[in-house]
Amino acid sequence: MKPHPDFEAIDIPMTLTLGAYQLDILTSADVEVDFDAVTRSKSVLKGLFGPAWPEGLTFEDNLTDLHWHHREFTAKRSFAWVIRDT
Repeated sequence: MKPHPDFEAIDIPMTLTLGAYQLDILTSADVEVDFDAVTRSKSVLKGLFGPAWPEGLTFEDNLTDLHWHHREFTAKRSFAWVIRDT
């Protein structure tokens, strides 16, 4: 997977503090909290990334998605962070 040309030469931080918030790259280590957040927010997220998503999303599907997000991040294709209140 090649980097996106707009980001190829840019150092993208894997962690960043912005005021009271800490941004960390989304990884498979976040699967439990991410799956919980997605399933609790189904009504808000429905259809955002496909007609029925996240209906039917399993824990294993979510883990696969997080691996994909990590791969895209390290390839500089797209970027997903966990945002935490410090």
